[in-house]
Amino acid sequence: MKKNIFLFVCLFFAVHSFAQIDTICGVMPMKDGKVLYSEVIPADNLSANQLYSNAKIWAGSTFEDYQEVVQSDVENTSLTLKGNTSIDESTIVKFTLTIQFKDHKFKYILTDFIYRAHLYDYKYIEKPLENTQGFASGNPCERVILEDKKIRIIIKQMVDKIKLIDNW
Repeated sequence: MKKNIFLFVCLFFAVHSFAQIDTICGVMPMKDGKVLYSEVIPADNLSANQLYSNAKIWAGSTFEDYQEVVQSDVENTSLTLKGNTSIDESTIVKFTLTIQFKDHKFKYILTDFIYRAHLYDYKYIEKPLENTQGFASGNPCERVILEDKKIRIIIKQMVDKIKLIDNW
């Protein structure tokens, strides 16, 4: 009986520790060792064409130079963008955003995050976001939580704009 309890406890902790691999600091989602945000968003009253058009409008108003960030544009089907967001005055996070469109829904995939930090003078360091724990001073989870919040703001703004129904 004691062996069974011990075995159960060991198994519980082993399963629990494997579950933690799916996020960084419990907030930033990972898949196959990479930070990855992805979701299918229902948009009941919008065609693929309307969703695609709304996504282009959002991207054009979000990024300074739309032509510079567009990597792929397949009309009414998908957009792939390479963008970035500022975390603070000396740090940006670069990313790849792919948005796929079907009638009444779209899917976003946000991945390939690169953390770029200004060290001094004109020196920068770039690393995949997955490898930046311990990279910044202070508590690394505080930095990850801040980055996750910024990324989720971008996602929310994007989803809200793409789902916008223009009755005019």
